[in-house]
Amino acid sequence: MTNLKFNSKIRRTALSCLFYLFYLGLVYGQQPTKTSNPNDQWTIKWSASDEFKKADPDWAKWIKTGNLPNTTAWKWNNQKNVKIANGVAKLTMRQNENNTPNGGTYFTSGILKSYNKFTYGYFEAKIQGADIGEGVCPSFWLYSDFDYSVANGETVYSEIDVVELQQFDWYEGHQDDIRDMDLNLHTVVKKNGQGVWRRPKMYPQEQLNKWRAPWDPSKDFHIYGCEVNKNEIIWYVDGVEVARKPNKYWHRPMNVTLSLGLRKPFVKFFNNKNNAVNPETDPKAREKLRDMPTSMYVDYVRVWEKSNTGASQLNQIATKPTLEKGIHIYPNPYKNGPLTIDFGKPFSGEVHITGLNGRTFLRKNVVNQTSVQFQESKPKFKSGVYIVKISGPDGEVSKKILVE
Repeated sequence: MTNLKFNSKIRRTALSCLFYLFYLGLVYGQQPTKTSNPNDQWTIKWSASDEFKKADPDWAKWIKTGNLPNTTAWKWNNQKNVKIANGVAKLTMRQNENNTPNGGTYFTSGILKSYNKFTYGYFEAKIQGADIGEGVCPSFWLYSDFDYSVANGETVYSEIDVVELQQFDWYEGHQDDIRDMDLNLHTVVKKNGQGVWRRPKMYPQEQLNKWRAPWDPSKDFHIYGCEVNKNEIIWYVDGVEVARKPNKYWHRPMNVTLSLGLRKPFVKFFNNKNNAVNPETDPKAREKLRDMPTSMYVDYVRVWEKSNTGASQLNQIATKPTLEKGIHIYPNPYKNGPLTIDFGKPFSGEVHITGLNGRTFLRKNVVNQTSVQFQESKPKFKSGVYIVKISGPDGEVSKKILVE
C-alpha cells in the first residue's frame, strides 16, 4: 500500500513537471500575436517580460523605488499598490489616508518599469482597464531618459504609448468615452540648444492616433501590441492593426512601463503637466471618490527582439558598427577589482551587466565619457558568462564577459 501511494505521488509530480515544461515551451516559443511581416522570427526577452506566476512582483526585473517617472499629481508607492494574485498583476490607485497631502498630492499608485531598455522590438501586454471609468488612465508605454548632450535636431526624449485607456480626452470639440483609446507619440527635440516638446495634438499627422473599441476595455482583458522598427511604429489590438506612423524621432533606448495614472476630475492640466486637485474640496472629484480605490490588471507583458538568422541567442541584439567599433572591456576574464569599459570615443547612454537569465546586476548612466568603471572589490555575481549591454544614440551592442 505504501509503495502504491509513493508511486502515485511520483506520477503526480511527474505530470506537474511535464505540464510546467509544456507551459514554458508554449511561452518561450511563442511569437507576437500579430506583426507586419509574418515571416519575421522573434526572440522573447525575459529581462522585461513577465507572466506574473510568482507570489510577489519580480523586483529584480522591475524598478520598485527610485528612477520612476516624475509625476506632479500623485506619488508612486509600489510596496502598497502593486500586488500579484492568480497570475495577474494588480496596479492600484488609492487616496491618501485621511486625505493627508504629500507634496501637494492626494493619491498614490503602482507602476512596473523595466530595468532593461529597448530601442526596437515588439511589445505586448494583456490588460484589463479600471472599473472607475473616468478618473484614471491605465497605460502601457515605452519611454527614454532625457539626453541634452545630443546635437541640434536630434532627439532628447522618446515616448511611445502602446495604449492609454480611459482618458476621456477632448479633441476637436469631441470628448472621448470609455471605449476610446489613445496610441500616441511624444518627443523632445533639441533646437537652438534647448529641448522642445512635440505633443500629439500639435503634430497629429506624425504623432496622434485614436482608436475606438467595439467593447468596454474595463470589462475584460484585451491584447495591446506595438511593433517598433527603424522605419515605422505599428499598433495592434487583439491581433488587428489599428494604427501606423513613420518612425522619425523614436530611436532612443526605452524602458518598458505599465502604470495607472490619475486623470480628471482628480487633476487639472495646465503648464504642460497634470496638477493635483484636492478631492475633498473639489465637488466633481469628491463625488467620484466613491469609486476609489481602483485598479488595472495585467495578465502578462512580453517583449521580443527580432532573431538574427544563424546567430546565437547571446548576440541577437542589433548592432551598428559605429557603436561596436572601438569598444573594449577588460579584464576579461574578470575576477575582482575595477571592470573597465573603454568606448574609444566620447559616449552617452547606458551600460547594463546582466546574467543569461536577463537579471540586471549592475547598471550605469554615462554622459559624454570615453570610459567607465564598475568598482567592485567583491563581485555581486557568481562565476559564469554575463552580458554587457551598451545602449546609446548609435544603437545597442552586447558583449560577453567571463567571471571566474
